[in-house]
Amino acid sequence: MKKIIFMIMALVFGWVGLVSAYEQQGFNQYAENADGSITFWCQQSCVILLGEKGGNDMIKVSSGTLQGNGMWGYGYIVWQNVYAATLVEPNNYEWSFTDDPIYKQLPAWKKDVAFLVTWPLRAEWVYLEMRNRSVGDALGWTWKRFWNLEQIAPYSINLHYWPMVGGRSWPLFAFVLAIIAVVITLIVRKKFSWKLLLRASIIALMTLMIIGGARLTYDHGRNTYHNINKQNYENVVFELGNYIPVTREVREYLDLDNLENKAENCTIYAKAHSDWPFVAHWSSVYLRPCTVVKTGSMANYHLYFNVQPEVDTGAAVLSGINFIFYDLTQ
Repeated sequence: MKKIIFMIMALVFGWVGLVSAYEQQGFNQYAENADGSITFWCQQSCVILLGEKGGNDMIKVSSGTLQGNGMWGYGYIVWQNVYAATLVEPNNYEWSFTDDPIYKQLPAWKKDVAFLVTWPLRAEWVYLEMRNRSVGDALGWTWKRFWNLEQIAPYSINLHYWPMVGGRSWPLFAFVLAIIAVVITLIVRKKFSWKLLLRASIIALMTLMIIGGARLTYDHGRNTYHNINKQNYENVVFELGNYIPVTREVREYLDLDNLENKAENCTIYAKAHSDWPFVAHWSSVYLRPCTVVKTGSMANYHLYFNVQPEVDTGAAVLSGINFIFYDLTQ
């Protein structure tokens, strides 16, 4: 799972109706249905307060109809600041609070849990549930956690970790299992000898190492297949999405690679969902020799990448699923 942290300073939840189950902020439209589900439309950053974590250890979301290319996830509210644990493509999920490192870094006292939505996303019949995991849930979650595929990108420094069993690493879990297996063997045999102890220990450890090796082989095979057959190197580079193709389109439209084109009158207002690396890269290198300005009123071109456009004037000369480029000189 990717580790994303963002902070929304001075978060103050607005007034909600007396019949509202959740406090919420930022939605263009928000409604709670009679069956306990919610329907909403979020164009920017939206938050739903689920309540205090308390003894709960998991959060579940299930969706009905979805429209848009936004994301959702959950996080924690501490001192009116939101710390995001995960943001993923909308789907049905069960998250365990022990899975994310953010939870372990937060203060031990009261933690409020929030459901987070980023624009643009319209959803109907969404069910949210925060609860304590039953014994059956815990066993099922542990099993699924062991078989979770580790995401290793073909361009990264690959540190392949052992699979997790629950919230523990496999070597630690296997060592505990080996001790239990040895103790059971000694009890069943009703005798103790150093030879028997050594043999039982070797058999238990070798068995568990074989299971762990098979698990890693499965992980490696799945990643290799995905990276060779599914990876689109043109559009996915260091998790930047289609940032490079979009930048190339803009440069080609403005003819910025023409050495005779000094771009003296080219001023661009560029905005993205994250200043780093997108806006910083555009400002320093990738939209040069144009001048990247700080406000839209100073620019004769506007570029919006994964954010809602701020202008409705000028000609939209380039556009895609997640970007639009305005030429205000036309």
